[in-house]
Amino acid sequence: MHQSLPQIRAFAFDYDDTLVQTRECRFGAIKELALRFYSHSLTDTDIEYHWGKPFETLFRELFSSLDQDHTRVVERYISLRGEFPITAHPGAVEALHSLCSNFAVSIVTSASRSVVLQDVEALGFPVDRMIAIQCAEDTEHHKPDPLVFTPLKEKLAKRGITPEQVMYIGDSTSDYFAARDAGFAFTGFNPFNSRINAFSQFQVPIVSDLRLLALDHKMAKN
Repeated sequence: MHQSLPQIRAFAFDYDDTLVQTRECRFGAIKELALRFYSHSLTDTDIEYHWGKPFETLFRELFSSLDQDHTRVVERYISLRGEFPITAHPGAVEALHSLCSNFAVSIVTSASRSVVLQDVEALGFPVDRMIAIQCAEDTEHHKPDPLVFTPLKEKLAKRGITPEQVMYIGDSTSDYFAARDAGFAFTGFNPFNSRINAFSQFQVPIVSDLRLLALDHKMAKN
């Protein structure tokens, strides 16, 4: 990984399960939504089957048989979020603050903007220092489609940053495929080695703590 460090000028991050502990926080809220409002039990397996899909699609897939009013489903879900507050992965906030000092930093996620912006501000992410927070509403393309990065590429091009100078960090193989096919460098995130390594069959670097990623690149920059 160190061989290519000096050329990196921008970092883009997946959001769910990379910067924040979404599974741990959101699965409970989704299951409570189904139980409280629809007297229906959802399992982790039910949610996992659709996990990673765009925000709107996720809720349509899970609740269309229970409620055809999609807006009402989402509103009810949002009303429960205070009971299941999102938490950042240890070191994520510190890593972003550190990287923003020397690099163009962004988030690319399929989550809803209304949800993401509220979360990142509450968690203390350096929102005003980041060049972009790209959400589901910003593109019709979603990972693993590399076209998901088109809006971000346009912003980076205005800064003279080319795709090979971008490092994308994500926790899933769809993150990897999208980044690879977009011409980005990639680092897999496996928090504190607590999950099965999804990238074991690929020749990609892995980081278990985002603070280590920031430290490595800060040293290379200097």
